[in-house]
Amino acid sequence: VGTLSKALGCSGGFVVGSKPLVDWLYNKARPYVFSTAAPPANAAAATIAIKIAEEEQERRERVIQLSERLRSALTRDGWKIGASVSQIVPIIVGDPERVVQLSESLAKQGLFTPAIRPPSVPEGESLLRLSVTAAHSDSDIDHLLERLQALRSS
Repeated sequence: VGTLSKALGCSGGFVVGSKPLVDWLYNKARPYVFSTAAPPANAAAATIAIKIAEEEQERRERVIQLSERLRSALTRDGWKIGASVSQIVPIIVGDPERVVQLSESLAKQGLFTPAIRPPSVPEGESLLRLSVTAAHSDSDIDHLLERLQALRSS
């Protein structure tokens, strides 16, 4: 099972498996049965995104480098980030009202950091979702960290 969202910038997902498994899912999986087919443009975008990911390894390496740097700095600064190992770095805040306040404050400063709250996450685990891309610079990461520290102090 794989997703075409977040890392590839598309929507939807896929299942790879034996013919009997795929046939069973095709006929029995409620989310599939009650959904519409992906638009051809989405399939084309996903195909191109996969090709870019295969051919441009420096982008993948850059994302890994930046996200590791971000996680390290957040941990050093006392933020709770859980066991994140991908380019999506959570800051676990806990309180849904506080996570919305942080998200809104960062948005006013031009930083898109969605607040994720129940029912998307369990009670007490509301978080900011930080998504690092290869297009981000070291100064982008520094700016985010500075803004987070300022909010933490306030």
